[in-house]
Amino acid sequence: MKIEDKICVRKPYYALEELEVFEGGAKAEVRIENLESSESTIISMSEAGRHLAILGSYALAGVNDLDEMCYYLTNKAYVLSSDSVALIAGKRKSTKLYLEAKVISLDLRKKSGSVETRIMDVNGIE
Repeated sequence: MKIEDKICVRKPYYALEELEVFEGGAKAEVRIENLESSESTIISMSEAGRHLAILGSYALAGVNDLDEMCYYLTNKAYVLSSDSVALIAGKRKSTKLYLEAKVISLDLRKKSGSVETRIMDVNGIE
C-alpha cells in the first residue's frame, strides 16, 4: 500500500508539495497563497495548522506497520512561535514554506500518537 493511500486527505485540503516520508518523520513544501494580501503574516495560523497536521499524518503513517487506511485526527496542538514571524512577512523572498514533522510516539493499541512539527521560510526561520 502506498503511503498516500494510508491517510484520508485529498485536495483541496491537501496542498503539500515535494513530500518525503522517511523513518520517523516527513518533510514537504507548501506554496504561500497570500503573497499579495495585506495580512501581517504570510500564512494564517489555521492554514499553517492544517498543513502541519496533514504532514504529521504522513509521518505517523510512515511508522505505522498496518497495511490499511488510518485516520489521524488532530485533537490537541501546542503552538510555539517566535518574533521572526514579522521578519518572514517582511522579506517574502520565496513563494514557498518548508515543513518538517518528527514522530514522537505512536501507540496503535491506544490509537494515539504525537508529532512535533515546524514551519520555516527559505532561510530556515521559524
